[in-house]
Amino acid sequence: MAWYLAKRFQHGLISLGLVVTIAFLLTHVMGDPVLQLLPLEHTQDQYLEMRHSLGYDRPLWTQYLSFIQGLVQGDLGNSTLYGQPALDVVLGRLPVTAALAGSALLISVLVGVPAGVLAGHRPYGVADRLSLVLATIGQAVPSFVVAILLIVLFAVKLHWLPSAGWGRWNKSILPVVSLALWTMSGMIRLTRSGVREVMARPFIVMARAKGLSESRLIVSHVLRPSLLPVVTFGGLQLGLLLTGAVVTESVFSIPGIGRLVLDALLARDQNVVEAALLLGGAGFVVTNLLTDLSYGLIDPRVRTRRAG
Repeated sequence: MAWYLAKRFQHGLISLGLVVTIAFLLTHVMGDPVLQLLPLEHTQDQYLEMRHSLGYDRPLWTQYLSFIQGLVQGDLGNSTLYGQPALDVVLGRLPVTAALAGSALLISVLVGVPAGVLAGHRPYGVADRLSLVLATIGQAVPSFVVAILLIVLFAVKLHWLPSAGWGRWNKSILPVVSLALWTMSGMIRLTRSGVREVMARPFIVMARAKGLSESRLIVSHVLRPSLLPVVTFGGLQLGLLLTGAVVTESVFSIPGIGRLVLDALLARDQNVVEAALLLGGAGFVVTNLLTDLSYGLIDPRVRTRRAG
């Protein structure tokens, strides 16, 4: 098991190194950030002088080495849009995005897993059909359409909830629900399939023959082996929710990382985009490592298999 975790950690470091390189290269094809810092009526001498002072006239590999050195020291440069250290700007928006993504994932688990268990335990029943309809709609309709429909219904028509903003609990309901719908739908499908597969195994028939109640059968024998694909899906979705909430944050005017990256791209704020990409890559690596660790806790057979 220790050898396996060491290998996973090594793969995570390699992945993070690739993210660092890709983030550096992508931000260097966004356009010239010097043009955003100069007035419209600037001279060629002013342009060349600023490029030299910022180091953009150096070879690309030299800029990359300087970028790595700054990354090790926790210095990713200043934001040209906000005039502050880029890493501080991104970290300042992290709590909002983390709260949004964490709440969406929590709702997805609390609703998706029980609904999937109920659907898989009673296939072709009313609960199964309703859950499949909900899952199909949730994964077929784009998130921005869901967000707009929720705003029109609950904010414009019924006046129950505010249409934008973040902070108070009533402002959080619509963005969290719109962001959680796709993930919740995927969890319903995966849990349903896992439960149906486990319910067809011989040891379930034997447990029923011994007189085990249905509730105890689900909790003790069905749920844990059914959750492995759900945990994998949830771990991947947490990383996507942290870095991919651009649409939701834009529609609901939420001051998170997604909205920050969009503004930074429009302003060609290279350092902020780099910091956000690196933070998202690190989040994916950590999430995947924690997901692998959870496999052994859920199913001891996985831990034994991988240890051997």
